[in-house]
Amino acid sequence: MNNHEQFSKSKSNGVVFIVFISVILFIVLAFSLFNYCFSFVIIDGASMENTFVDGDVVLENKVKDIERGDVVTIQNKKQVNIDGEIVSELIIKRVIAIEGDTLYIYNGRVWLKKAGETEFTQLEESYVKQEHSTFYPNPTDSTNWEKSAEITIGAGEYYFLGDNRMDSRDSRDIDFGTCTKEDIVGVVTQRAIDRKEKTTKFFYGVNKINKFLGLASYGD
Repeated sequence: MNNHEQFSKSKSNGVVFIVFISVILFIVLAFSLFNYCFSFVIIDGASMENTFVDGDVVLENKVKDIERGDVVTIQNKKQVNIDGEIVSELIIKRVIAIEGDTLYIYNGRVWLKKAGETEFTQLEESYVKQEHSTFYPNPTDSTNWEKSAEITIGAGEYYFLGDNRMDSRDSRDIDFGTCTKEDIVGVVTQRAIDRKEKTTKFFYGVNKINKFLGLASYGD
């Protein structure tokens, strides 16, 4: 092999190596970016029926701004266990009111006065599992039709409820109250909700393949 052939082979190997490294770096960057911006959420429990049922899987957006009506995951750090210790758990609820809003609950419905407005209006909530099922302070007390006290949401806080109002621990619960932006992990957009069946099938399909190959499965 002459010098020209050796140089060509060396150059070719160098190009292949650069392409290989570039592909690896792209995969690592894409994976890191995905995990920074998005994550899978596995629904556990009935508090968000009928929007979600137990076992549904959706993608949450970790960088989206939070708005009224958004479904969010919250790293709740206010719950106290039987030993009196503060425990942390990830919950999924819907943002009903934001900073400066005032609300009250009456006749099984939510009445909201948005920040800057002067009048209360009945909140239209087509997503709730059952109409006229929002009660305060006891979510399961369907005999309580009296008007609650007016609640004004503090600076940087969010008031959240589950869509299944008769089976949800949320801002009505003294252990939860409101949450802050720092408590919110991500937002499940309406697009993600609309695509939950496809996402759920994809998620569990990939997990089955990973288990068959002996790889770690998401959520284990």
